[in-house]
Amino acid sequence: MLWRLLVMLGLPACVGWVAAAVFALHPVHVESVAWITERKNVLSGLFYLSAAWAYLRFEGMDKAEVNTGGRAASGTPLESDTRRRWRWYVLMVVLFVCALLSKTVTAALPAALLLVIWWRRGRIGWRHVAALGPLLVVGAAMGLLTAYLEKHQVGTGMIQDELGLSWMDRILLAGRALWFYAAKLVWPRPLIFIYPRWEIDAGLWWQWAFPAAAVVSIAALLLPRRRIGRGPVTAVLLFAGTLFPVLGFVDVYPFRFSFVADHFQYLASISLIVLGTTVAGRVLGGLRATKVVVAVVVLGVLGWLTWQQGRIYQDRTSLWRDTLAKNPDCWMAHNNLGRELMGTQAKEAVQRAADYAEAIRQFEQTLKLKSDDITAKLNIGTVLWYQERNEEAIDHFRKLIASGSEDGRVHATLALVLLEQGDVAEAREQAAKDW
Repeated sequence: MLWRLLVMLGLPACVGWVAAAVFALHPVHVESVAWITERKNVLSGLFYLSAAWAYLRFEGMDKAEVNTGGRAASGTPLESDTRRRWRWYVLMVVLFVCALLSKTVTAALPAALLLVIWWRRGRIGWRHVAALGPLLVVGAAMGLLTAYLEKHQVGTGMIQDELGLSWMDRILLAGRALWFYAAKLVWPRPLIFIYPRWEIDAGLWWQWAFPAAAVVSIAALLLPRRRIGRGPVTAVLLFAGTLFPVLGFVDVYPFRFSFVADHFQYLASISLIVLGTTVAGRVLGGLRATKVVVAVVVLGVLGWLTWQQGRIYQDRTSLWRDTLAKNPDCWMAHNNLGRELMGTQAKEAVQRAADYAEAIRQFEQTLKLKSDDITAKLNIGTVLWYQERNEEAIDHFRKLIASGSEDGRVHATLALVLLEQGDVAEAREQAAKDW
């Protein structure tokens, strides 16, 4: 679908194919395909690109327009200049709604299409605004709904207090994130499931270099657009605009662990990949054999890196061990690895005992990195229970409750241990507190 879309926009078929192949094989996208939670990226991406394709058909923006200045090869006006193909518009609306229902980040599509119109035609007319304006409103409404659910259901409300980021900090974060994502497209090593979370400090001069460089880069591409064309600045603006919801101006739940994630740039990466492929093609000029060799080498390397990256997703234990090997201070990975090691009841007794012991070490490491993590504290008591050290488990849970923990899971697990010990009365009392 991406290849067909690029050809429709006037890119040579071979350039469009290489760009689409890079998008398909780039290791930064492994997380979106191999991690089931983000498979919605692939689904929403299909609807996103299909909706864009339908809109371009509605506008009549095909290759003929590029070659003939807005008129068909036969000399007659293009169909988009004589009558609107409303069936394509209706199809675009349906596909856009499907994209939104898959993942709200696709709300950026109408704005992206307006940028494409500016790139192709040099101006945005009122009819374009009239066609895409209602979709911008729908996308904004879905974005606000998602933000509300993130805050009140997922728990991002507490993240703002936890992070304590000012608007100055958020500008620094956005600038640094933009360069991080661009760099990972050029050099996708290392790729980490959870990257270390940066320390944002407006008092450090070098952190201001990131947003400053971003502004300068856009200006450097915008000002000479009559000489170099509108394509480069359009690609950069598409990249930054699609990433906007995850640049730090709005809190999202993963910010508890890291300010960046590979899956955040699944759709945003398309524009820079296309720009890089196009520039490489023009630099190589008419050296057709060289182009083929370069394309084969690049795609081969990307494919090998993607195969390597995909192996860490074979199971959750592999995923968390790989994360800790690259980011040993990730408290969440320590906790999640410990939870995986807890689920070892079906193993042999010796292996089970070893896994329980390692699980406790992982939870203790979690608490060294994040001393107030109640889940790790709960998990330590649960492992003690699994090890049939019931008295120690009961004492552990009682200390948690005495320290002021109001987490219902502590009461619930304590109730199960007490029930196993035969203390039905207190088990009932603790279970009632869980509710």
